[in-house]
Parts: sequence; structure tokens; C-alpha cells
Amino acid sequence: MTKTSAILAAALTLGGCASSYQLTLMPRDSGKLYFGTAEDTGGSEGAMAIEIEGRTYRGTWVEVVADRTTGYVAGGFGGGRRGWAAGSFFSMENPRGAEAKALLRSEDGAGLRCD
Repeated sequence: MTKTSAILAAALTLGGCASSYQLTLMPRDSGKLYFGTAEDTGGSEGAMAIEIEGRTYRGTWVEVVADRTTGYVAGGFGGGRRGWAAGSFFSMENPRGAEAKALLRSEDGAGLRCD
């Protein structure tokens, strides 16, 4: 496999993992709608851009509470060398999960915090 083929294969593989989302935002003190985009590359952070009254804010969103959690449980009986134990990993949904925050900045230095 040539270097170009390897780079192309990696780009196609990683490109399949990325998603783009259209955002609609509304401030708490008015009913006006603003729009933006968020990129998800499969990790716990990504790029984000929002336009508010002609000013574009750009930055990074970061997941602060995961949507799933994983744990390990073990149990057994008996004592000494004759006892036995078993364990297993488990995964469960976090009902208060999938929370993200973003700190954005416009070209003129204005800031925007999204919770």
C-alpha cells in the first residue's frame, strides 16, 4: 500500500465518524432564535460556531457529563483456596448525562458561554 493510499484510507475511515449538527438557540430573556453548527468527531469535544445579530462566535464544546457509565461488579462465595468469584463489566445510561458546555469568542473579542 502506498503512502497516498494509506492517507486516503485513513481519511475515509475517520470521515465516517464525524457528524455535523444544526443548532437553534433561544436566550432566556427573549423569544428570538439564533442558529449555529456543532461538529462531533466521536470524542468528548468538538468545534462550534454560532451567529448572533451578524457576529459569529467560534470555539469548542466540551462534554461535562457522559451519557453512559461503565462499572465492574464482582461476587463470590467460599473461603480460602476453595472459594470462587466472578466478575463482569456493565454499562448503563446516565439519565442526566450528555451535558456539554461551550466557550466561544468572536473576532472582535466578545465572548459567549453556552450551558
